[in-house]
Amino acid sequence: MLNLKGAGEIAVKGGWLSLTPAAFQCAVLDRAKLRRIKARETLHYEGDDSIGMYGLVGGSLKVMASAGEHGPYLVHMLWPGTWIGEGPTITGRPRLVTPIATECCDLLFLSRAAIHEIVRIEPRFWSLFLIPQQNLFELAVLAVADTMLPSHLKRLIATLLRLGGARSGPAKDAPGRIDLAFSQEEIAVMTNVTRPTAGRALRRLAANGLIEVGYGRLTLTNIVGLQALLEE
Repeated sequence: MLNLKGAGEIAVKGGWLSLTPAAFQCAVLDRAKLRRIKARETLHYEGDDSIGMYGLVGGSLKVMASAGEHGPYLVHMLWPGTWIGEGPTITGRPRLVTPIATECCDLLFLSRAAIHEIVRIEPRFWSLFLIPQQNLFELAVLAVADTMLPSHLKRLIATLLRLGGARSGPAKDAPGRIDLAFSQEEIAVMTNVTRPTAGRALRRLAANGLIEVGYGRLTLTNIVGLQALLEE
């Protein structure tokens, strides 16, 4: 099982904490608690009171969200290095999403009280807590823009790359393969196409050696090829 020291080492290698000064990293990791949840366990629910933010250091999380009276829908997937919940934690407003573990997950938990203690000691650190919120906003804008692509094939490719953490810039840690625990029905909803249309597009990508399609799962096998096809 991952210990707190190991979790901290993972947290500073990528994502939010990697973009912050060493003194801030130490302040966060000195106050963070390690938590483990099982596969298919819910981290928290949309609408829950927010008592702290979480940093994923092992495993992956599906993110469910609602749009007004519609949903909840599966909207994204989180990978190690990602932090969530900073907005509701700082503002005191309810949680916006429901993260569900796709496998056993290790997370760092930083409470609201710990955040207040950090900024009480060093007020200039307040701005660093806004970085995850900015990252999330940029991701949301990108996701909305992708839904406006006229080609359903490109919308699907963009969605797969975003889910795999490889939508913009280099592929996530330059992996050879990225496994996604999503069904064809879920991909169709996120891409805003019918299931038969999504199925045909996925079979086309699979025939070209870009993905593999399994029961309730997809594997991205050629990230560079997918990115090139999206950019055509």
